[in-house]
Amino acid sequence: MKIRRFFSVLSLSLLLITSLAGCQREKAPTGKEQTADGVYSPAVFRVSGGSGRVTITCERVTVQKEKVLAHLVFSSPHYTQVKVGNQIFYRQESAASKEKVEAGEKVEEGGEDTTSSFDVPAKLNQEFEIKATTTAMSRPYEITYRLFLKLKGSESDPLKGSGSDSSLPEGQTGRSGEKATGAGSGTAKPYDSSFDAKKLTGLTFLKKEALSYAKGFSIYTYQGGYRLIDVKNSARYLFIPDQKEEPKDLPAHLVVIHQPHRIYLAATATMSLFDKVHALSCVRMTGTDVSGWSIRAPKKALQDGRMIYAGKYSAPDYELLTKEGCDLAVESTMISHTPEVTEMLTSLGIPVFVDRSSYEAHPLGRTEWIKVYGVLTGHEQEAEAFFEEQKKKVESLGNHPSTGKTVAFFSVSSDGKIQVRRGSDYIAKMIALAGGTYLFNDLEGEGAGAQITMEEFYKRAADADYLIYNGAIEGMLGGMDDLLKKSELFSDFKAVQEGKVWQTGKSLYQEADIVGEMTVDLHKMLEGRPEGEMRFLKKVD
Repeated sequence: MKIRRFFSVLSLSLLLITSLAGCQREKAPTGKEQTADGVYSPAVFRVSGGSGRVTITCERVTVQKEKVLAHLVFSSPHYTQVKVGNQIFYRQESAASKEKVEAGEKVEEGGEDTTSSFDVPAKLNQEFEIKATTTAMSRPYEITYRLFLKLKGSESDPLKGSGSDSSLPEGQTGRSGEKATGAGSGTAKPYDSSFDAKKLTGLTFLKKEALSYAKGFSIYTYQGGYRLIDVKNSARYLFIPDQKEEPKDLPAHLVVIHQPHRIYLAATATMSLFDKVHALSCVRMTGTDVSGWSIRAPKKALQDGRMIYAGKYSAPDYELLTKEGCDLAVESTMISHTPEVTEMLTSLGIPVFVDRSSYEAHPLGRTEWIKVYGVLTGHEQEAEAFFEEQKKKVESLGNHPSTGKTVAFFSVSSDGKIQVRRGSDYIAKMIALAGGTYLFNDLEGEGAGAQITMEEFYKRAADADYLIYNGAIEGMLGGMDDLLKKSELFSDFKAVQEGKVWQTGKSLYQEADIVGEMTVDLHKMLEGRPEGEMRFLKKVD
């Protein structure tokens, strides 16, 4: 009896062991177990964390003796180390780039050595965490990212079926694509072109605001005073009025802005728009100090202490911003060259709005961006009134026939090169609206400005009826002698000989509200009116 019981137990034990062994054989192997040694390109690579402004790519994955190393590349030269668990991995960089970074010199984005590369241990087919340190701010700052990595032929993606297809073509190098779990992180997620503003969750759509000239943004109004500012192909910002709550289940790509009262304004050209809507009281901090302002309002506010300098756009004083309770940062598109700043502002809970008015083709399109700041500050009526006033001034010139007069708008750099504006620039458009013909309308290429030689400028502008010197770039001319000192060739110019040389002041690019008056000034110049009737143009004698 005992012997029979012993063999029964033994049989059951053997059966159990056999079953467990079978289960073990059927269990899907891990990435390490089923991936042979070699170098691979990721089939899937995802990144979450940060703001998405700094791109992380995984160019290759090396598997050797069950160890997996991912080669990560950050789209910024300022990352110095990556921490995985308790291990620290330092940046792989060229000697030249290292010397520049350590010396505190700026490594230009778009040039050589503008990235930071690391080889770090990775996990396949499951999320793992890294902590990357950037030195772009006033002190080193650690940013946490979560990564997911899958190789061709490895286990199925465990995140598939979650509502988004994140797979890349097999063999293609992985690229980060931040997947946020909710809105309101303070900066833009990837722009969703399929988004329908009229069907925004939790809000009742009322209307889309009518715009006259601006093409770069749209404003949608919802019940309760909520507004959606859609900056074309860039970002969408949900404005929430005071005393209102943030709706639930908002799309992840929206940037939530609660009505701001203590703005850090680093986009210099927008300051004049805040002034015109009587909302300077909403701007507590600026990215330009007293000496850098050419317009009176911010200069006086800084002198009186109503406004304080909080560092330039590329290196703001984060401690001061936090101490002062900054609730919105308004930046120009220059912020794209320092993505670490956006990362840091976001991590501090400060939403970032990027002004793109400079991309408007029509001068009044630039001015119409005042409506955006009217919404953000609760001064919409003032914004509407100011725009209509500027619009009326410019459109009144439409009844005047072209004068047939030719104009060259330029400045001379310290190395003798001539800076002109392309035909796509708003200055060229204002000259046309005023009845003039801009001589460099056919100048092609990217950007609003271009640099040409003095010889090329002479060839095209020597017979111009009017020369307008851009005093905002290299400083204003003290007189005609200053112009002739820059090049003797100017003495042969028709406009110089006839006394038809004018110049703009240093405040030209800080006064985004001048379109109407500036266009009127240009028209008066073309009509031969005296300097005393003009506000922005000064005669060079």
